[in-house]
Amino acid sequence: IHDARLEQLTKEMKYGILDLAVELESGEIINVEMQLKDNRNIEERTTFYASKKIVEQIEPNGNYEDLKRVIVIAILDYTLTDLPEFITETVANCDLLISIGGDGTFNEVMTGNLKREKRLILAHIPLGTANDIGVMYGYGKNIINNLKLLMKTGVIKKIDIPIINGS
Repeated sequence: IHDARLEQLTKEMKYGILDLAVELESGEIINVEMQLKDNRNIEERTTFYASKKIVEQIEPNGNYEDLKRVIVIAILDYTLTDLPEFITETVANCDLLISIGGDGTFNEVMTGNLKREKRLILAHIPLGTANDIGVMYGYGKNIINNLKLLMKTGVIKKIDIPIINGS
């Protein structure tokens, strides 16, 4: 677990505390943000937090090549955007996209991914009612166990996607 407080060089600077910050053995930092209410600022807030974690890494005479990736995971209890359009048109420079939700959420993510020229690797953490997709891959109802299973196995599996009436 990494220090979740963001560095504040002067008292006039914006202060923040991450919900959860984890530093991997590689030095990469994962920032997990959880938000129940849509305050209409999650994109700006996570950009600010990620930027601070990047700036904190470099010393005055440091090299930019030594900067480690900062990964942001936002767990939201509201709809952020139109998922298929977002996945198709907005997500760039991404190797893996993890969706968290029910079968409908995964369907929207998959729909957007199918429209992409370069497809993303997708992972899904079930958090819906039926969770048929999660059951198919051995996931249960416990989100922590599901995250551990995802991180532990890390196996890429291909699935068949039927197209009915052009969609």
